[in-house]
Order: sequence, then structure tokens, then C-alpha cells
Amino acid sequence: MLFRSAAPTWEDAVPFTLTLDVDFATIGNHEDFKQGVLADVAAAANVDVKYVKIQGLRAGSVIVDLLIAPEVGEPHKVVQDLEQQVNSPGSRLLTGKLTSKTKALVQGPAASSGAPARLKKELASVRADLDALKTSSSTRVAELEAEVEHLTEQLDTESFSHNDFRKTAEAHVAELETEVQQLNDKLETARAEHEQAQKTSAAHIEQLNSDVQRVSGEFEAAKSLCVELEAQLAQAKSGAPQEAAAAGKEGAQGDAVPAPEVPAAEVVGAPADLAKEIEMLTQQLTASKEQLHAQELVTQKSLDHVKALEQEVEALKKGAGGAEGTTPASSEGDADDAGLAALDKENKVLKEQVNSLTFQLQELQGAMADTPREMKAKDLSATTGGGSGKKLLEPPPSVLGTVSPQSLSRTPSTSKIGRAHV
Repeated sequence: MLFRSAAPTWEDAVPFTLTLDVDFATIGNHEDFKQGVLADVAAAANVDVKYVKIQGLRAGSVIVDLLIAPEVGEPHKVVQDLEQQVNSPGSRLLTGKLTSKTKALVQGPAASSGAPARLKKELASVRADLDALKTSSSTRVAELEAEVEHLTEQLDTESFSHNDFRKTAEAHVAELETEVQQLNDKLETARAEHEQAQKTSAAHIEQLNSDVQRVSGEFEAAKSLCVELEAQLAQAKSGAPQEAAAAGKEGAQGDAVPAPEVPAAEVVGAPADLAKEIEMLTQQLTASKEQLHAQELVTQKSLDHVKALEQEVEALKKGAGGAEGTTPASSEGDADDAGLAALDKENKVLKEQVNSLTFQLQELQGAMADTPREMKAKDLSATTGGGSGKKLLEPPPSVLGTVSPQSLSRTPSTSKIGRAHV
């Protein structure tokens, strides 16, 4: 192809696009790159470099927009030849310094009429996209506003619900605090009642100890009385036969000592007086037995009452174990058990003495049945107290006069014990 020396005209130039497999960021100086591309394309097209023009560079690898001036003769054929070289390894285009990276070469519309139409089409497309974007944006904005309004309503509803829940929770917490305070007050009351019940039980136990000691003293008095009664019975039993024997001996010897004259009524009535005294002694023994039996009942009731008190104290200790720990065993309970055991022992001894006195009384009654009715006045004085000034036995004082079963019953109120167990 021959080169012409005429100046190029670009109004009817043929456009084409060359795509190079080169990173756009690595091309360096754009002017030097353009000059290198123009030299490679002109050499491949076998035309003067002045008839080839670069309109611009774009990224996308590297896209070069070029024009072939019509002064080359047939510019369309030149572009077609270049397109064929793209698919021919070893062609002038693919052996160029920069065009060796060619990926594609596409012929474009004529520069005079194609460029404005393309630009108008692109502009119309951009405007359509802009209108569509405005429409979609308006729709999206409306949707977002509706969503914001809905979320605002939800927020208001949730805020109201939250405030209502908070008020309800605060009221519930206040109720719980009130209940806790009431429970604390009840606990303090229960503790105070428990302490009062313990004090009451201690006072009852102390009173019971005092009653037991008093009963023990009465037992001692009754025992002393029985000893005295036994001595008097022994004296009454041995005195009458001895004096009767002495009187018979004096009568047999026929001493000159005259016997004192005793009125017939006294002689005849002497056995009756002695029988009366024996009957009185028998009544006294019977009364003593009854008193001792009653005292046994009182003692047994006292023992039962002590046992009941010990059970109540144990229940109080167990009831107070959760809050104040287990109360140590009281030494007063041991003292009560020891005192009651001693009291029981004394009671048994007293029973034995009563049995002995009963046996002696029966012997005395048998001896009196064999005694002659003719007794002297001096013999009667030993038993009736007429001669020696001795008084007849008086009935023993009642050991139950100072203490009664009701006085020993001081069981704490069940209501107090129940409250203490709480």
C-alpha cells in the first residue's frame, strides 16, 4: 500500500477499538503509551503514522479508541486487515511492542455520523436510568417512611408496655417487700414467744422442784410420825402384860401391902378404855395408810407431770433448733429425776413401816384378847395415861394439808407451746 503525503482529514475517518491485555494502572505516562500504540498500529496497517489517531484511553484492561484517516485509500479494508491479524499469530500487529498484548480489535461507526448518535443514545439511556432511579428512589423513600412510621408506632407501644410492666413489677416488688417484712415480724414474735415459753417452763420446773422438796419434807415428817407411833404401840404392847404379871405375883405372896382401892366402875371399865385406845390407834393407822396412799397418788401424778414437762421442754428445744440451735440439757431436769427417785425410795420405806405397824397392831389386838378383865388402876394408868400423865396418841397431821395435786399441775399453756413450736 502506498503512502500519500496529503494531510489527513478526520471527518470521514473510520473508527475502531483496540483492547490490550495490560493493567491500566501500569501504563505509566499516557502520552508515551499513546505514541507506542500509534507506531505499532501504523506498522501493522502499513500506513503512515500520521493517518492514525488515538481518541482516548479507557480502563477495562486498556481500551484504545482509534481513527484511520480516509487518505489511506480504503480505511475499512485496513481495519478489516487489522481484525484478521488479531487471529493470526506472528502477524505484524501481534509482534508489535505494545500491540502484542492485543485481546480484541473491533471496527466502530463512522466518526462523522456515528459518534453523536451513540452519545445521544447513551444520554437517553442515562436519562432513562436516572428517571427510573428517581421513581424507584421515591418509591423506596415512601416505603422507608412508612416503615419508619410503623416502627415508631411499635416503639410507642413497646414503651407503653414497658412502662406498664415496670409499674406492675415495682408494685409486685413492694408487695414482696411487705410480705418479707411481715414474715420477719412474725419470726421475731415467734422467737419472743419461744423465749417466753422457755422462761415459763423454767419457772414451772423450778416451782415443781420446790414442790418436790416440800413433799419430801412432808414424807420425812410422816416417817418420823410413824416411828413415834411404832414406839408408842410397842410401849403399849409391853406395858400392860408386865404390870398384870406383877400384880398377880403380889396377890399370890399375900403381902401386907394393901392394894389401893379402885372403884368397881374403873376396874370393870379398864379393858374397855384399853380397847378404846387400841381402836383409836387402829383408826390413826388407818388414817395414816389412807394419807400415805393419797401421797402415793400425788407422787405418781408429780412424776407424770415432770415427765410431761420434760417432753414439752424437749419439743421446745426441737422447735427452736432451726433458728437458735439446740438448747443444752438442763441440769435441773437431772436434779428433778434424782429427787423423784429419792422420793420414791422414801415412799417404799414408809410403806414397809406401815406394814410393820399393821402387823404389830394385829399382835397387840391378839394379846389384848387374852388379857384378864380385872386390871388394877395402876395397870390402866400405863396405857390410858391416867397415872403417869402420858397423853393418848393424837391422829397424825395430814401430809396433804399443804400440797394438793392441783397445786402441782402447772403445765404451760398449749397455745403458748404451739406458738413456740412455730
